[in-house]
Amino acid sequence: MNRKMWLKIAAGTGVFALVVWGLIAIFSKHPQDYAMATVSLRDLTETVTGNGTVEPDQQVSLAFNMQGLVNYVSVNVGDTVKKGQVLASLDASSLSAQLDGAKADLMSAQANLALAKKGARPEELAIYAQKYSDASSAFITAMKNAYLENEDAVLNKADMVFVNGPTANPTINIRTQSQAEQLSINSERISISDKLNTWKQALSAVNSTATSSDQIKPAMSATDAGLSAVKSFTDHLGTIAGNLSVGNSGMSQSAIDTVVAAVNGAAQESNNAATAEQAAEATWSNARDSLALEEAGSTPEAIQSAQAAEAKAQANVEALQSQLYHSYLIAPFDGIVTNADLKVGQVFVPGISSNETIGLMSSGDFKVEILVPETDIGKIAVGDKAAITLDAYGPSQDFPAAVSLIDPAETVQNGVNSYKVTLRFDNAADARIKSGLSANVSITAKSVSSAIAVPASSIITKGSGKYVLVKDPKSAAFAEKKVTIGIESADGYVEILSGLNTNDTVADFGSAN
Repeated sequence: MNRKMWLKIAAGTGVFALVVWGLIAIFSKHPQDYAMATVSLRDLTETVTGNGTVEPDQQVSLAFNMQGLVNYVSVNVGDTVKKGQVLASLDASSLSAQLDGAKADLMSAQANLALAKKGARPEELAIYAQKYSDASSAFITAMKNAYLENEDAVLNKADMVFVNGPTANPTINIRTQSQAEQLSINSERISISDKLNTWKQALSAVNSTATSSDQIKPAMSATDAGLSAVKSFTDHLGTIAGNLSVGNSGMSQSAIDTVVAAVNGAAQESNNAATAEQAAEATWSNARDSLALEEAGSTPEAIQSAQAAEAKAQANVEALQSQLYHSYLIAPFDGIVTNADLKVGQVFVPGISSNETIGLMSSGDFKVEILVPETDIGKIAVGDKAAITLDAYGPSQDFPAAVSLIDPAETVQNGVNSYKVTLRFDNAADARIKSGLSANVSITAKSVSSAIAVPASSIITKGSGKYVLVKDPKSAAFAEKKVTIGIESADGYVEILSGLNTNDTVADFGSAN
């Protein structure tokens, strides 16, 4: 780098240094050519303002949500109504009838559930016990009758084809197909005698008034065995008799017919007795099980079934009650009717009869909603007092109000975040307040008494800092001083939290020189 270049750099550095020194001198000491303001104590009030429209606190357009014939309209535009008042209704006679039936079904289901939970009453148990006792006696009688009829079938009918039938050496006296068959049927006749004896002894051991299963079951087992043996025996005899013919038996047709009739008669008598005994056994078994069930009480499954039936009946009642409720238009709050387009006799159809409504707004309760930018929303809170002026009555007439709600979510307008703030009038009964009036809102955010204050036009903003120019009392010059500020009042004064004292003189850039 040559000498000339070094000289240029040195000269430039010197000039820069002079400029910086001059700026410092300018900003640190200022000539006395500003308008001035004296730092003083003031009562300051910070406000947040906005514009809105007076609205009813509540307003609604009521319409039916079901189809039906309008049979009642009780209001006209301008009428005052009370919360819960019926304004109009649809014909619901059919729904009322269905609801009555559903309530009856619910009462029945509730009664059944109560019985299931409680179990049988003593008098009911006595009835079941008597039924079981009667069935037991009938069953024992049926088994004894079955024995007598089967004994008769064997001794007085089947034995006509045997010699020495009831003895230990019975012999069939009609032709069989083979010697083996003859030996087999003779053996069966011996077994039948044993079965009948066992059966008779078992029946003798049971009293006709017995009801215990332990007493009845041995006789029942012997009866089943005896009936089965006689049936098998008579079936075998029926086969042998069916094979007889004049040519192979040495018997006349008349004699063969007599044998067949006797064997068939024995089989029929045994079958009839078995049928009657089985019917009596089924009745006895059902009576026994029913009594046991009643004595044990309702099963969990039975109670659950009864509970499900009751729940279903309850749901049906509630569904019909809901439908019936929606056949009425009911005022949800005290208010004034703003429109009444429903007419008696018209058929209302949801989605089609969209203009056929009853409008309602709250009476005497009004609100104003304004949008507050995010830079000011932190200054206010629910409960803050406010003054509202209405264009209809001029700027000098204040209507006291208070903040009742601050929306938690932002409202974006033109890319700027704002928050909806709702205010309600202190005197809700003021007749001058009407829906639709333009409103100007001033919310008192914060008040400070005897605050050190300067005009807002005295504040200089540099970066994130706040400064003022303070006059040196010993000279005509002003020196820059950093300050901490608080609230700013609507009349243009700023609270000074630190950096100034009362009676200090500061430059005021809002006044003419």
